[in-house]
Amino acid sequence: MDKSEIFIRLNEVMGKEQCANLALDILESATSLSFLFELTQNQKPQIEMRAAWVIATIAERFPEALFPFSKTICDILLQSKNNSVARCLLKVLSIINLPEERITQLLDFCTDVMLDRSKPVALPVYAMTIFYRISEIEPDLKYELREIVCHLMEEGAPAIMSRGKKILKTLEKEIRSF
Repeated sequence: MDKSEIFIRLNEVMGKEQCANLALDILESATSLSFLFELTQNQKPQIEMRAAWVIATIAERFPEALFPFSKTICDILLQSKNNSVARCLLKVLSIINLPEERITQLLDFCTDVMLDRSKPVALPVYAMTIFYRISEIEPDLKYELREIVCHLMEEGAPAIMSRGKKILKTLEKEIRSF
């Protein structure tokens, strides 16, 4: 699949099925996957969002295909101003292995996202999951995460409440076993 075909398909109206088909077509060519990451920084919000959506679809079905791109995903996430791109890339990072070299930046980003009440709900939900995964690497962070999650749940949307309850339940078990 060449770059122009990817660009044309991303410009078309896409549903979940078209996104899944495009993801499968892109996986057949390694250069296409690299190009997809470039398009998440395209400066055209709709193309950026759709490219990130395809990446998230790949992560759901074939997470191992994205392992070599974990640093790239983090770098794009940290630079993106597009909330839709951020949502999709946070979703990806909640699935794939986190790059050790970007843990500190990811932790800061996730903390900022969780504490920023102006962000769309999906962002802090995925940020909670990533923060939890980082706390698996750095167990001392579990206490801080517990405080942030409790704070979020004070006035949280249903998705925040649901994810928060799951994370708190797991955290409480783990903290008791310290």
